[in-house]
Amino acid sequence: MRISFSSCVKSMKSFGFLPKNGQNKIPISTLSKDKVKKLANLRVIQKTLVYVIGLAPDIASESKLRSLDYFGQYGKIDKIVINTNNPFNGGRGGPSYSAYMTFANPRDAADCILSVDQFLYNDRLIRASFGTSKFCQYFLSAQKCSNKDCLYLHELRADLEAYTKEDMQSNKFIFQEQ
Repeated sequence: MRISFSSCVKSMKSFGFLPKNGQNKIPISTLSKDKVKKLANLRVIQKTLVYVIGLAPDIASESKLRSLDYFGQYGKIDKIVINTNNPFNGGRGGPSYSAYMTFANPRDAADCILSVDQFLYNDRLIRASFGTSKFCQYFLSAQKCSNKDCLYLHELRADLEAYTKEDMQSNKFIFQEQ
């Protein structure tokens, strides 16, 4: 079983970012200003990053999410970031939280999404999808990023898959099980 993306998700090649001489990396310095501007509007799918919403407060801790009773059962989790600052107050179940979990293996992330998306826990509907990232503003300006903890992308590769902000806002970025 694998997860495929709807037709709005495209490779960088499909967006017109073509590597030279059979390379996969595309130097930012070779792009026109219009192409760099286009990159700023893309959301790049991170196949090891799982974004989850609808987490009940009783499991919204790193130790619980990492445990084998919850998300740890799907594989090794390298990093967890839980957003408890902006709870969603969903009515009857009370507040719920969101989290980003970076798995060591893309297959484990896909298994997690397929297993927990649409799962009802403690009167809350859990939704899960691949997380996305944007390109670092320093990278887009062809400058070196000095933030060693920067979470944005610093490399353009032809094999990356992405979609536009407009596709995201119109819900055209549905993941499908196959």
